[in-house]
Amino acid sequence: MNLDPPPAYSRVDVTYAQVAGDIHKSVEISPDFNDALAAFRDFLVSQEQARLTKDQLRLLRSQAVSVLEECAKFKSGGGDLSTVLPIVTEIFTGVSQEIAQGPRWDQVVTNPAIIGRLESTIGDAVNRLEDQLRQMAKGEDAESTMYKNELEKARENDRRKIEELETVIRDLQSANQSPNDVVQNSIEENLKIIGDPSSYVGQKQIDARHALAVIAEITGKSLPPKTMLDRTFVTIGNQAISQGSSYDVFVGEYFTGEKIAIKVLRHRVDEETATKTHMRFARLTENWAALRHDCILPFYGVGVMQSPVSPTEYQLYLVSPYLKNQDIKRYIKNYPGVSGHARLQMTLDIARGLEYMHEGDDLPELGGKGVVHSALNIYNVLVKDSGRAVISGFGHAKVIKDFQASFTGDNSEYRYMGPEILDDAVLTFGSDIWSWAMTSLEILTDEPPFGAKTRGTKIIQMIGTNKRPERANHPKIETYDNSDEIWQLFEDCWKKQPEDRPSASEVVRRVRPLVQLGKKDPAIDQKPPPTQPRTTEHGRRDPAVKEGTKPLPGHDQLGKATHPVSIGQPPTTGTGGTGGAGK
Repeated sequence: MNLDPPPAYSRVDVTYAQVAGDIHKSVEISPDFNDALAAFRDFLVSQEQARLTKDQLRLLRSQAVSVLEECAKFKSGGGDLSTVLPIVTEIFTGVSQEIAQGPRWDQVVTNPAIIGRLESTIGDAVNRLEDQLRQMAKGEDAESTMYKNELEKARENDRRKIEELETVIRDLQSANQSPNDVVQNSIEENLKIIGDPSSYVGQKQIDARHALAVIAEITGKSLPPKTMLDRTFVTIGNQAISQGSSYDVFVGEYFTGEKIAIKVLRHRVDEETATKTHMRFARLTENWAALRHDCILPFYGVGVMQSPVSPTEYQLYLVSPYLKNQDIKRYIKNYPGVSGHARLQMTLDIARGLEYMHEGDDLPELGGKGVVHSALNIYNVLVKDSGRAVISGFGHAKVIKDFQASFTGDNSEYRYMGPEILDDAVLTFGSDIWSWAMTSLEILTDEPPFGAKTRGTKIIQMIGTNKRPERANHPKIETYDNSDEIWQLFEDCWKKQPEDRPSASEVVRRVRPLVQLGKKDPAIDQKPPPTQPRTTEHGRRDPAVKEGTKPLPGHDQLGKATHPVSIGQPPTTGTGGTGGAGK
């Protein structure tokens, strides 16, 4: 039996769905194997949020995939994994917990020694996973020092980046300045150097670009929205991976080395117009760029490229991280066996993202007013490698609306919009809650609101006449525990008046227990939907729902007298976000 691990990093980009799907095809998923896969998924979630020890975690991820694959091979050959899988689960869980409890970057730059505990946990995990490979080898010579050698290199790279950030802070820090303030000042200073047209500053520009890359990777801070994301920061691929009615999406590389999605608008303008439009777009997208949450896709900014069609014309593009799973609709189509628990978790992720946007407490750039998305639907919610969902926004931003005179695509996206949006009323947070319920209904049941064959003006007419999705048309909802509670929540979110709908915080409070109840679902859910829905009432009202007088519009979520800021616009083109495929 050959248990030599694959070349380092060869499995570093494999998603949870790919791993779980391949293992399911090769072996029956036992409860202990399901626990190991769930722990691996949680590890991926933690890795996605980690800012430190990134190279070490990438290596551990590659090794973890190798171990899971070898476990499947070992079991399919009749091997006993009763002692191996619990240890593998324990290893993944331990690393996830340590990442969650680990220090922040601003703590590490002032006391580098505190990163040692996390490094030690990762090193111990690498050694213990290799022990399990030897255990499955049954005495064969399966020992390999490759991962250990690569781990040392990864550790050196991670430490070097921290040291470079320490240098930035030490050189610029003055009395009473926090590391955050110093880093922000450093970003501005380095951007000035990069923008200096003087020929003699070439090496300085290279150094400034490198300093910005280190800052962005470790701190998670983006460049200011006004920054022109030109070839200094963005490399655009040659092949479009998807298209919308007014744009093409390319995969490229950010100056940090991260893979990015670049949405190139097809409309071409002259150089002067492109520069002025970039400045206007930067202001329009400033709200989205300010959002930083694990359930919201970051927005990096706007750039301008010379058109390949005409050297005297230019095109604008929007930049965000690339997610290979793309949008949820495509993800569920590619992986129809996604479990009910995983789908519920996605709906919770979306609600958590909205909660962060609506409350606005951590958004001083927006004056603490909160933000309305206004264009949430299944195409601009994307899926990370871990299978967790993130909200994308600027696929529907005004920047695209400004670049086309009419909508030429399929306007079935109106199915996700509340009646007040169709009536051009003042938007409140309740508009997003309606869209959350419509999007979540499709995630849970695979059936679009009002049916896939109902489109365009027919949907608008149905919503305008107070029609709502019918439970009988979504039989898969009956496969969920507490389906009555789920449907009742949907109906609460579809109330005609936005102020009567629950807040995002209340949606989170009501969905979270349902996710907790489903934690033991198998990784790949094969339970078929019933042929007939249960003949039950539409559900029980949650006794914890607050009762009382109706809040005023604009006060319903936060009790604030000012209307929230709106990011998106009613759809004028297909969606999917920069990381998604669009329609």
